Amino acid sequence: MTAWGSGLADDDRTVVLCLSTHHRIGIAKPGDDRWMLLRPRDNLLGEAPFIMFAGRFYCVTRDGVMVLKMDEGKPPRLELAVNLNMGVSLSDDYMHLVDNCGELLLVHRQRYDTHSIPRNNFNMWRRRYGTYRVDLDSGTLLPLKSLGGKGRAVFMGMYSSLSVSLESFPAGSIIADTIYLSFDFGETEYSNVGAYHLTSGCLGRDSRRWGGLVPQPHTLVDCLCFANTLEYII
Repeated sequence: MTAWGSGLADDDRTVVLCLSTHHRIGIAKPGDDRWMLLRPRDNLLGEAPFIMFAGRFYCVTRDGVMVLKMDEGKPPRLELAVNLNMGVSLSDDYMHLVDNCGELLLVHRQRYDTHSIPRNNFNMWRRRYGTYRVDLDSGTLLPLKSLGGKGRAVFMGMYSSLSVSLESFPAGSIIADTIYLSFDFGETEYSNVGAYHLTSGCLGRDSRRWGGLVPQPHTLVDCLCFANTLEYII
């Protein structure tokens, strides 16, 4: 059994492991004889839907954004933090939670309606991208067209994501308000999509088509996308 995420809960003593097998959560604290396993009631949306944010673990189910609660004297449980209020497909859609410099984001990778298009490797990876700020205080999702006034970009992979400030990189090397897709997304291979620009809603083409093998990175964007892909492979 492997884990693709871990951390300390908000009590600073309980260890939480996000287990890849059946999307279970392992919970233990000093003195426990064994791990407690928690399995979400509903199907999760995404390969690695858990994220640790502000000392708490969050995930996304078909009901909404859930938070792991561990109150004294009560068993660990997932409680609804924010309703999705949108249509989702458990088999086709992916939800990604991103820590954008202290702001929790939800990125919805939604497959296009392909009822009138014969299924093949190209159209099965046609996707649109919805980006929202998760307002935990009001329990709502707020559509986003910007990642921050000072200029930020997100490098998003299937199992992890990284938010960066443009001020840390050479001018022109990274575009603000852009989500760059890592090598482990199918659309980078089959639909030649490398980025999504929030402001315009346009897709950026990918020149890194790799045919099943990750190429040697040649640009700063390539390096960050490659590193983001490797985080849970090593």
